[in-house]
Amino acid sequence: MFAKNRGVAVGDLAFLEDVTFCNHGTTARNAYPAPQRTNQSGEIRVHGWLGQPDSTGRGAVGVGAVVRLFESGRCRVRGLGGRLEHLALDVWADQNGHDASELAST
Repeated sequence: MFAKNRGVAVGDLAFLEDVTFCNHGTTARNAYPAPQRTNQSGEIRVHGWLGQPDSTGRGAVGVGAVVRLFESGRCRVRGLGGRLEHLALDVWADQNGHDASELAST
C-alpha cells in the first residue's frame, strides 16, 4: 500500500491513519513513526476511530513496515497483521518507553 510519509524511513514501523475529507468524500492514508492519539481523550490507538477535527474523519488502520520512499513524499508500506503485528508493537513499545498494554487494547 502507499501512504503519505509523515516522518518514517525505510525499515521503520509505520503507524497508519486514514483521513476522510468530509467536504468532498476523498480519503488519504498517512504513515507516522508513532501511533496516533484520539482528539478528545488523547488515548493511543493502533486500530479504530481517532476523531473528527476540522471536517475530517481520522481513523487508525494498523501498522506496517516501510519498504520504499519516493521523492513525491509518499512511501510504500507492507501491512503487518496478526502475531507479527503484536510482536512489532511489543518491540516498538519497549524501544519507546511505552507499556505494551497501551497498544494491545487498541
